[in-house]
Amino acid sequence: MTLFGSLSSGVSADRTVQSDGRDNITNVSTVGYKNTQVDFQTLVTAQTSTTFYSAGGVQSKPRQDTGVQGLLAASTSQTDIALSGRGFFIVNEANVPTINNEFLFTRAGSFFQDNEGYLRNTAGFYLQAWPTDANGNVTPNNTSLSIANQNVISTDYLGTVNLNRVGGTAAATTTIGIGANLPSNDTTGQTHKTDVQFFDTLGNANTMSVVYEKTARDNQWDVSAQPPPDTGVLTLEDSSGNAYASVGQLEFTSKPNESSTVIIEGQTYEFDTNATITAGNVRVTVTSTSTTAQDVASLIARVISNDTDFDTINNRIKVDPGNSATILFSEDGTRDIGVDPTGLLNSSGAAAAKIISTADEMLEELLRTKR
Repeated sequence: MTLFGSLSSGVSADRTVQSDGRDNITNVSTVGYKNTQVDFQTLVTAQTSTTFYSAGGVQSKPRQDTGVQGLLAASTSQTDIALSGRGFFIVNEANVPTINNEFLFTRAGSFFQDNEGYLRNTAGFYLQAWPTDANGNVTPNNTSLSIANQNVISTDYLGTVNLNRVGGTAAATTTIGIGANLPSNDTTGQTHKTDVQFFDTLGNANTMSVVYEKTARDNQWDVSAQPPPDTGVLTLEDSSGNAYASVGQLEFTSKPNESSTVIIEGQTYEFDTNATITAGNVRVTVTSTSTTAQDVASLIARVISNDTDFDTINNRIKVDPGNSATILFSEDGTRDIGVDPTGLLNSSGAAAAKIISTADEMLEELLRTKR
């Protein structure tokens, strides 16, 4: 083999690798794209000359395993869907498929609602699903059939998803699942934040933040989050359902009136301006000109000085960094925190704090100790 033939053969292989590498880089942000794996096979050319030798080369045989799990990415679209684990979305080229339209499979879950209400992906295919009744029971798409068969993919059983047909009462978000990949080469103390969307009872979208902080141990992170407004308790759990941390909050909406009380861990704390309090209560010194935030700070300071279960080290009680009129209660793995805010009233006799749930049970989730 001549020197030129050897170089040509090497260049052939190098160009093949570069081509497939460019595909992976170009599509790094493409929804549903999976990395291309390259297999090579020898390319043998015919020898047409007795004096010159053709070195041939290699040609690539690209292979994509479209069924593998890709990275889950956050989205601001309410109609985007992701699959965690095995499975495919079923799509069709027609919004009302017939036996002449082909069903296809995809793991790309970037769907949008078209002007007719149908969910379509970026390739123009319509999302298919099994219809259900009001109780969530799967029903055939063909109303002349009485028994649904989820093992058969056909127009008799599958229908195109149309959001214009969806109605009913909105249900508030109760559980949020997060799957995250964090950089292993981060230094101790480095943080990352993920914003998560959730919905209230009216169907309004809200967001909250989850913060990851790198610990001194390899591949271990601390996770923290604070309850969103109008939420009683936020509990972080691992994939097995074990509580990792639990934080509750008491949101003051106005300045508490003279002699208003709140019970924390069985002790009654009374807001007072003139040192005249009910026997057995602990005085929280306030003034007629103090603000709601200042009264909240006085209450926290009094709880810390009166109850050894609360101190400035473990932060079982503290002011919400994002709202100076809100108290955060953090469960520390020892016991629950009982809070009864029904005695908190303003000058008009209305509640001075948001009572998220029933008295004495506002922080009932904190009964679940960390494991």
